[in-house]
Amino acid sequence: MDTNTKIIILSIIQGIADLFPISSNAHLIIAQHFMSFDRKLIINTVMHLGALSAIIIYLRKDIFEISKNITMSSKIVIGSIPAIIAGYFVHKFKIIDYEKTTVLIIIATASIIFAIILFIADKKTETKKLYKDLTFKEALIIGLWQIMGLIPGSSRSGSTLSGGRFLGYNRVDAAKFSFFISIPTVAGAAFIGILDLLKHNDSEFNIIAIFSFATSFITSYLAIRFFFYFIEKTNLNLFVYYRIILGIFLFYYYFFKL
Repeated sequence: MDTNTKIIILSIIQGIADLFPISSNAHLIIAQHFMSFDRKLIINTVMHLGALSAIIIYLRKDIFEISKNITMSSKIVIGSIPAIIAGYFVHKFKIIDYEKTTVLIIIATASIIFAIILFIADKKTETKKLYKDLTFKEALIIGLWQIMGLIPGSSRSGSTLSGGRFLGYNRVDAAKFSFFISIPTVAGAAFIGILDLLKHNDSEFNIIAIFSFATSFITSYLAIRFFFYFIEKTNLNLFVYYRIILGIFLFYYYFFKL
């Protein structure tokens, strides 16, 4: 399998897993392991940018309304700050080593634990509406939940979705705020990645990056449409079961096959 094919596969995985509460980072690490592919950080950033663009376009009406609402915009900023600060220190001090095979154990453990948390949170009675009831304190609490997404296998969207559900918001509102507070975080990282991409000054690499962005964007847009349709109709159990099965498989693979 050539490099371009591997990047396409990773872009599709990123596009889907980044929107579902199943941890895109974990799935990229797993795919990288099985494909024996050392993905470049810049390409990873470009793939996240594709997913971010899909979120912005899909939620453009909500984002436009929020842009005119200083109070709600401020709540989104507050909800974004914890993950930005924590992410900076995790990256700077390399707290998590993504290259070691032991990261598979971290993914397996986090996948199961946060699946159980998501399952419990999803049983919470819906009592609040996002635009009417969300307070600055609750925005910060959900933002603190987003820090959990830095753990491979936990899922940023899954953690914040759990936080929103625990606070009494319905699945759609919890998911929307989860995506809202991801925008400043991912946009900041993507901006730095784009600067690195421009410094790279390699036309062939730039073409690969553009194709990676396009693939991630298309799959992300389809994924987010499906996700909101799905959570309007039913619960989050499908993602819970998938995460538990994935965790069990990774434990089995690590201890008996690796």
